[in-house]
Amino acid sequence: MGGILIIFQIMFEIVSEVTIGPTIQPVTDQPTSGFPEWLKIAATVVGSGFGAYILRQWFERVKLRRALKSEIRRMEGLEVCANSMSDRKKPSASVDIAPKEVPQEGSIPTRVYENNLQRLGLLSPESINKIVEFYSDVLRYKSTISRIRKGEDVPEPDQNALYEDINDVEETRQNLFGKDWLED
Repeated sequence: MGGILIIFQIMFEIVSEVTIGPTIQPVTDQPTSGFPEWLKIAATVVGSGFGAYILRQWFERVKLRRALKSEIRRMEGLEVCANSMSDRKKPSASVDIAPKEVPQEGSIPTRVYENNLQRLGLLSPESINKIVEFYSDVLRYKSTISRIRKGEDVPEPDQNALYEDINDVEETRQNLFGKDWLED
């Protein structure tokens, strides 16, 4: 971070001390900074390129975060499934979860996450951990829900895991970006 400050200081000195005309001339009576002109120019070029890179990364981070938030807001299927599991008894060998007890296929979107896995590094380490952990659970239960919807034979341990954990996943969704973020 100290290197960035030095570059910006040099850029500030260049802007405040010289004007560009037929020749570079001091604007004030203050002595020049003592940096060679080529270093000032190089610092300006590098600093502006670095500044543009930082700004672009910031915009990409904001766009990714907004896209993930939007997708997570649309995961109403988690709430539907959590409510449905709360209204039933624990699955057993004789009483499987019925297709009508789980949400529709498209009600738990994950496309934004899946298409942007390589860009998650733009986020803070804390955000990455929370989002990856959340989506890992979502993708696992989304697969179980999909198999139930299709009428496939789903092993009892998978049904029990869905029954026992879907409320926690929905609660995580509700609080992922802070309390009451879904209402923002």
